[in-house]
Formats: sequence, C-alpha cells, structure tokens
Amino acid sequence: MRNIILSILVTLSLLTVVGCNTKQASPVNVNSQINLDEEYSKVIGLINDEKWEDASLSVEVVKEYKDGEILKKFLVAYMKYEKISNGESDLSAYKTVIDDIAAIPDDYQGVLKEKINDWKSKVKANFIQAELNEIANLINQKDYKSAKAIINNSKYDKEDSTYSVLYNYITAFQTKDANPQFSRDMILTIPENYNGLLSKEIKLETDRFYEQLVTHIKDNSSNKMWNFASDTLKKNKTVRALYDYHFALTTKCSSYEKNDCMISYLANIDDDYDGLLSSEIKPLQKKYAKEIQDNRADKARIASLPTPVQPTIGMTAEQVEKSTWGKPSRTNKTTTKYGTSEQWVYERMGYIYFEDGKVTAIQTSSK
Repeated sequence: MRNIILSILVTLSLLTVVGCNTKQASPVNVNSQINLDEEYSKVIGLINDEKWEDASLSVEVVKEYKDGEILKKFLVAYMKYEKISNGESDLSAYKTVIDDIAAIPDDYQGVLKEKINDWKSKVKANFIQAELNEIANLINQKDYKSAKAIINNSKYDKEDSTYSVLYNYITAFQTKDANPQFSRDMILTIPENYNGLLSKEIKLETDRFYEQLVTHIKDNSSNKMWNFASDTLKKNKTVRALYDYHFALTTKCSSYEKNDCMISYLANIDDDYDGLLSSEIKPLQKKYAKEIQDNRADKARIASLPTPVQPTIGMTAEQVEKSTWGKPSRTNKTTTKYGTSEQWVYERMGYIYFEDGKVTAIQTSSK
C-alpha cells in the first residue's frame, strides 16, 4: 500500500513539472512566429534584384500567402528556362517550360504582373522561334510528315504566319507529282513579301512558276494562262498582273470593242506594279492613262450601286428598272374604264405586267 501511494505521488510530481514547462514554452512559440509580410516583401525584393536562387528558397515560406503560389510557379519555370537557354536543348525541354507557364493565369494581377507577363511573352516568342526552326530543319531533311505534325499540334500556329507558310511549302512538295496545279497554288498563295525561314527556297519555287507565266504570254497561250485563273491566286499581285496583261493583249470580248476590253484588263493592274514584264506594261498604261482612269471610275461607280434583285409581284416600275431585268426593250400600254395596264417586253427574259403602276404578273421566256 505504501508503495502504491509513493508511485501516485511521483506521477503527480512529474505531471506538475511537465505542465509548468508547457506553460513556459508557449510565449516562446508566439515570439518566434514568422512575420509573413516581411518575408513576402523580401521575396519580391529578391525577384526584382534577380537573385533567383535566394528567391526560390525564400518563396517556400510565403507560398500560401497572397500570390505566393504563383510566385513559386514563376520561379520554378524561370529557373528551368535559364538552364535550357544556357545550353543546347531540344524542343521537348522548351515544352515543359511552356506547360509551367500555362499554370500562371493570363489575368494575373499581382505586384509583379508586368515583370511576369513580359517574361511569359519573351519565353513564348523564343519557343515559337525554336519550334519553327525545328520545322524548317525537318523540311530540309525532307521529313515532311514530322514537320507537318508539329504544325498541326502547335498551340501557336495562329499567332505567327510562318506556320501557314511552311505548311503550304510542305504541302506543295507532298502534292507535286499527284496534283501539280494544286502544288503550284500552295506556293503562289504564300505572301510575295515573305522573308522568313526558307524564304530563299520558296522564292526559287515561286520564280519558277512566274517564268511559266511569262512563257505562256510570249507564246500567246491563253489556254495555259486560264490554268492560273483560280480564286486563290487573286491574292498574288504578280500572277494577277501577268494574267491581266496577257488577256489585255489577246482577248476578244463579245460585249465590248476590243480596245475597251484591253482597257478593262489594263485597269486591273495596279499603277505601282513593278514586277515581271512591268517594263512592257507601264508604257501601255501610260498610253491609255485617261481611258484607264475612266474605266476605274466606272467600275467604282457600279460597285457602289445596290445589288440588283429579281423582279417580284408588287414592285413599282422604278423598282423593276433597278432589278436584274432592267429597262424593257419596249412597252405596250392599255387604258380602259377599269384602269391602266401595261406590258413590258424583254427580248430575252420575257414579259412583266402592271396594273395601276404595280407588277401583277411575270412571264418568263422559254428560250
């Protein structure tokens, strides 16, 4: 019994000592609490001073404070990018940084938003250039399939026109034998002022097709020139000019005098055109300058007019004249005690009938 009482007393003494120690330790923990505001300001300062390693260590303390998590993502991506940019790395290494950057919101509004957003733009621009260089290298190796796969899977193919240029260039080579006309169109729809990757190679292909056009003009080969008449080629200033020049010299228009038809084609060629055969085109444009000016003014006037519509029941005479049928070849008018009726005769289209100034019937010709 005595031993039991002694054990109880010893236990109580120990608990009392532990309790006292615990009460004395509490104020120490409070006093050592980290001042997050100071630590956050420290991280911002280290980043602004470009002390990246120190900032990467310090940001761990504030990663759950304010925008600390985003600052940490930024620092992780930045350190990774520095290693890549200081050495030889393949495209896959860049992609990991791009993925890290994607975790930083585009609408980030923190203290370092300008610094971080500027850096993101820089990295993206460098990645795009690296990706385009890889595509160009694959093209030079004639690995068109792999090059096109990168373009198709790129996140930035809509942000740089070089992607579409290289895509057209690849497609031109892939279809060269099976569909030479389509292959040619792929080359000639590349902007004439393009001066980016593989521009020298593209220019050689473009010049080859231009020389074909010149040969067709010299040979007076209208059928071969017609092969260049596709909607996609209307954007190519050189092709358009050579096409119009050829038909200005050779065409016979059924609805115009030959000279008027020539003027119409010459008017389509820009006055500042200085490409192939411009030394032949400019003297003609100068010779017919007044006629060309009048032709362009007439085309502009017609283009400004409302698009005519088909005549319909209920139209007035004025509306019919502005329709696709225009003015009649002749009219027949009948007046009775019930009112006035009128027949408009169109040699090719048919007849339009009016009652009291409004269209009541339309008869189309079967010819």
